[in-house]
Amino acid sequence: MGDRRFRRLVPTRWSITAVDSIIGGHLRDKVIEYDEVGQVEVHEMEYMGGNRYFVMLMPGPWRYELIELKMPGSVWNRGGGSSPRVFVDYERTRGMKGGYAESTGGAFYAIRLGVLEYLNRVGRQASAIAIREVTPEYKVPVGIWQAREAVRNGMGVNVRRFSDVNEAINYVNASLLTGGSLWLNYSRLIREFRSDLVKFLI
Repeated sequence: MGDRRFRRLVPTRWSITAVDSIIGGHLRDKVIEYDEVGQVEVHEMEYMGGNRYFVMLMPGPWRYELIELKMPGSVWNRGGGSSPRVFVDYERTRGMKGGYAESTGGAFYAIRLGVLEYLNRVGRQASAIAIREVTPEYKVPVGIWQAREAVRNGMGVNVRRFSDVNEAINYVNASLLTGGSLWLNYSRLIREFRSDLVKFLI
């Protein structure tokens, strides 16, 4: 497909991520024109055993962050001692500086697509944090498609709404198997959200 000069034979997973990225970029251009969500939402989902997802939507312009927590004993943290391995990527309203999510790879675009599909469906934009928790129960990787399908099918199904972002954070902290607020130490978006809130109050 496309111009013969630019055709390349690439691994299947590259082409899948390219499609997720292109469709997500198209949806993002639509979503950023919508009004913001009115309150903080936390959407929860689990898929194929060992993959748990939390998506926090906060009032604000489109920003997106994926934080992956790979628990000890899981397929990507077999020799990691007693601490989870943490991987993070982030984009602002018009996309990511540098061009590609080097830390989380295809998961960044697959999960983003599910979040953007939901926001487009409800006609809202939001600042979104997705947390993926991989447990030892997930023994054989089946491909990043499972992350896309988990989020796109789970958004809006099991959702809790909060009037305050700190209430939502406390709920997520209590629900994560990794325990506590480890993810918060890595979240650029939460820091930005709180900074924006302080500026607004001043």
